Amino acid sequence: MLLHPDHEPAKAHPTNYFGWMINGASLFNQIEVIHPLLVDPNVDIGGPICLETFPHAAARALAGEVVLAKQKRKARGCLLERAGIDVSQLANIDEVDAALCALVAHRFLVGDIKTYGESGTGFIVVPGTPLPSIGAIVDGRFVNQNQCLYLSIRAVAMPLRPPLQGGVCAVTGSQG
Repeated sequence: MLLHPDHEPAKAHPTNYFGWMINGASLFNQIEVIHPLLVDPNVDIGGPICLETFPHAAARALAGEVVLAKQKRKARGCLLERAGIDVSQLANIDEVDAALCALVAHRFLVGDIKTYGESGTGFIVVPGTPLPSIGAIVDGRFVNQNQCLYLSIRAVAMPLRPPLQGGVCAVTGSQG
């Protein structure tokens, strides 16, 4: 994978604003030498591959609805918890995002993905099906996951697992 032909201005940016993309493209180019790019999600190449995912798109696919970027650490951590992943040792948003991308890789291995892109440049891979829907009882009414992130949760019906620190991920079970 090469950077866009106009990547020289990005490299010259005075605050290194695009540095993360330049570093990511460089890492991708190095990995692709030993792990080929996923060019057809329907063909098993019989070995390791390199795939691209995007944490916000993965979170959106897992939630089955828009996930607000303002609350990305809480929202993504909640989604990982809903998937049965312990987030207590994840120290920052980069570690949360890495765990989210690992979950996408797992979904790839079990055949539950959706892709965006084309074979020439590769695909963005996201989970194919959302996690079961959740919500909580807040002040006597049921609210969805995004609302839970903003409200003080006082009562929870039928908790499936303990909430995240801060009580933002109190859940009730329902399939959807």
